[in-house]
Amino acid sequence: MSVVIAILAGMVTNDVVVTRPVPQLLRVMVTTEAAVVAWATVLLLLLPARVAEQWWAWSIAPFHARYVGAVYLGAFVPLLLFALRPYVVPGRVVLWMVLTFNATVSVVMLFYRDEFAFDRLHAWVFWILYLAITVVSAFFLYRLRGLRDSGEPPTDRVRRWFVTTVAVVTGAYGVLLLAAPTAAAGWWPWPGDTFHSRLYAATFLTAATGTWLLRRVGARLSWLAVGGSVAGFGLGAVAGTLLTGATRSLELAEAAPFLAAHLLVGLAGVVMLAWARNS
Repeated sequence: MSVVIAILAGMVTNDVVVTRPVPQLLRVMVTTEAAVVAWATVLLLLLPARVAEQWWAWSIAPFHARYVGAVYLGAFVPLLLFALRPYVVPGRVVLWMVLTFNATVSVVMLFYRDEFAFDRLHAWVFWILYLAITVVSAFFLYRLRGLRDSGEPPTDRVRRWFVTTVAVVTGAYGVLLLAAPTAAAGWWPWPGDTFHSRLYAATFLTAATGTWLLRRVGARLSWLAVGGSVAGFGLGAVAGTLLTGATRSLELAEAAPFLAAHLLVGLAGVVMLAWARNS
């Protein structure tokens, strides 16, 4: 985690786009959320069994726990970047991603209230955080709606085609997970349920939102935020699945389509990170 922070900090200080700072309250919210997400990421990826038994907001199996850890890893990168660089760039792109993720999860939560272990404090904290962040991020997006920063380079044709393709594919799959969760996740290598499948839709819709916003213009930090999020999620999902599968008799042949799809997602993020370094 410290290596990730050092790399991002170095790229932040090298950014040349002059941009406006965001309000102090938004800085506090983003920094707090980044810290909470970082802690949850570490717990879910490294201690999934203990998290499931004691610390999570609902009963969660090891495969799901590490997959949620990968989801949070993808969420952590843009939050950390925004916390290190609390300005309109990359703030606007990150806020749209935050709103998409938290709003989708909040709606799913409302329809699956019975899944939560409300005898645990963590369930109440989970609900409060997600609902509050949804409202606050929407409020600040409205506040920042009129701000436009000069200096963001236009997206060339190749990059525009690439991010549009990623946005359409991830967005379509996110919608499919919401509309037909059983069918959409039926090819995954572990038993699923409609609750988790619909929760995971938030991640794909968030990736679609971020990549879609890069179609016309994108500063280095915006590419870094979106690319880091997509790469962290995709590669984290592959690593988490293999790590859990090592002790759960995962059939690699059965898991191959899932691993390949998420590897492609991760590599798409790596491509965007490469473009960020060259911006």
